[in-house]
Amino acid sequence: MSHFPSRDWVDLAHGLGVLEQQDQMQRHLEDGCETCHKDSEFWGGIADCLSREPGLEVPEPAIRLVEAAFTSEKIPGWFALAEVPRVLFDSWMHPPAVAARAAGPRSARQVIYEAEPFVIDIRMESDPSRQHVLVTGQVLNSNSPDTGAEQVEVVLLRGEDVVARTSANAAGEFDFGCETRQELRLFINIRGQRAFGIVLPEVEGQA
Repeated sequence: MSHFPSRDWVDLAHGLGVLEQQDQMQRHLEDGCETCHKDSEFWGGIADCLSREPGLEVPEPAIRLVEAAFTSEKIPGWFALAEVPRVLFDSWMHPPAVAARAAGPRSARQVIYEAEPFVIDIRMESDPSRQHVLVTGQVLNSNSPDTGAEQVEVVLLRGEDVVARTSANAAGEFDFGCETRQELRLFINIRGQRAFGIVLPEVEGQA
């Protein structure tokens, strides 16, 4: 028994082609050709999915997640996919007491960011003698502050180069240590729902 090629079943699924050939293909299916029946069902299903596609609305977080998965680590797409949270608190904007200021240069800085319902607490400590900076942070869900944020992936970048990556623990905590350099940034992906981009502030002693 001869079979119709796939392109003919594609045309039939979309209602295309010569009417006479469409009748021949229908009779061919009625004769019990299993191979062509599978082709007809397959391409008919594809056509049905495509017909519903214009009405589909893909959630924005899902789009960002997929795009991030296929974004090269050298491409500036990291931050193009991320939200920029607002600053709630910056320790450098709230100077310590006079006695504390006299102790020495400010080698640490804490900045708290918010993008409801998430709060991101970042602390940076610089050790000029070792040309080293320690970045620690915690991601919290303000709707459930005692549980942290689940499944948080954090990427540390210098410019567009990936320096390191890690996953936060159950409390939403993470940390990085790296050479003291400028242009340090964080890309934080929270369980594929939200992605945040933070340009890390400088602390005294950074090169």
